[in-house]
Amino acid sequence: MVERTLLKNMLKLLYSYPFRTITCAAVPWFTKIKSDKTIFSMIMKHLSKGFKNPHRTAWIPFVYPVEILYAMNLLPYMTEIYGNGFSRFPTFFKDAFERALHFGIPADACSFHHASVGIFTQGVMPKPRLVLGGTPTGCEDQYHTLRLLAKNFKTEFYSIDYPRNYEGEKEKLDYFKAELYGLIEFVEKETGFECDKESLKVINQRYRDIYTKYEKFMRLKAEIPTTLYESHFTAFTFTLAEFTGDLDKTERYIEEGMQDIEDHKITYENEKPLRLAWLGHPIIPLRKLQYYLAEKRAFIGYQEFMESCVPPVKTNSDPVEEIAEKYLSAYTNVPLGKRIEIIKKRLSEYKYDGIVYMTSWGCHQINSTAAYILEELKNDYPIVQIDSDCCNPKNVGEQQLKMRLQALIEMIEQ
Repeated sequence: MVERTLLKNMLKLLYSYPFRTITCAAVPWFTKIKSDKTIFSMIMKHLSKGFKNPHRTAWIPFVYPVEILYAMNLLPYMTEIYGNGFSRFPTFFKDAFERALHFGIPADACSFHHASVGIFTQGVMPKPRLVLGGTPTGCEDQYHTLRLLAKNFKTEFYSIDYPRNYEGEKEKLDYFKAELYGLIEFVEKETGFECDKESLKVINQRYRDIYTKYEKFMRLKAEIPTTLYESHFTAFTFTLAEFTGDLDKTERYIEEGMQDIEDHKITYENEKPLRLAWLGHPIIPLRKLQYYLAEKRAFIGYQEFMESCVPPVKTNSDPVEEIAEKYLSAYTNVPLGKRIEIIKKRLSEYKYDGIVYMTSWGCHQINSTAAYILEELKNDYPIVQIDSDCCNPKNVGEQQLKMRLQALIEMIEQ
């Protein structure tokens, strides 16, 4: 019965748009790319669990301490991830944008939040028992979007505060650890679910194992030119463990994806491909753009957004402190100097020929730091800066992107 409700709601949404949208939704079942099939089945399974267990559902932002929620038997749903995914369907975003404006999201906000509201208010997501927000450095809008959603659905709302970089490392860690314990106390009070510290330790170890494998993927992606950049695998691999909680399938998914890269690599006779690094916001989902780069003998070997997947942290006797260290190490939450250090380390691992830096509407943290980062790198690499939007097709010009990339390639070849 639950699966029927989910399918009915999904079809209701999809059939309200052109037939090609339905075709897009069906692609994962027919693609030869194994990792695409796996991610689709993982997402559908996770959605089904939420409809079956509404007392366990929680709506959360991207980059959130999900280990705690899974240890407490909750089913978290990341609003930006699902909103971004559905906004890729043709013509969907226009409707989502209009719904978000009426809902209270301003026109100049990051389009991830327009997409989030557009999808989470149409009945295709499990309704929340709790709505949990946060104030990470990388996204000031997260708190307000989740707060409005909680108000609309008359759901309890709780937010954790990520410390800024004014204090020392110990002060920040102690502060954020206290915030996480406050989150645990709130969830226990509202749901009656307890946070088992031993289960949390096991979950932390599993995530460390997954991130170790993910590091291998990062290196493989930097070495091998492929047109798979626009596949689900290369866009949001690291979040699968977070937004589905299926750690076993995530590990399988990474292994399949690495094999997919090997199977779809591009070779250039007597020519060395141009390796590009993509900093700032993630690339807009335009598959044609990747094929355009392949035609120009270029590929994206590194995407800074992937640093939201932080490297393994040291084992600690307090698993909550481990989690606090992990999320304070994400690239959007570290001091600017540390972020530049991470970028330089990645770029030094392989010889990169050029850099693309993308700024985006509504993203103050990415936009305000662009000048500092580009100043640090301009003497070592050819660079172009692209101003665009996260997932609103109206603000993404394919020709503009191609022109900027062509300019970069010409600079490299001079």
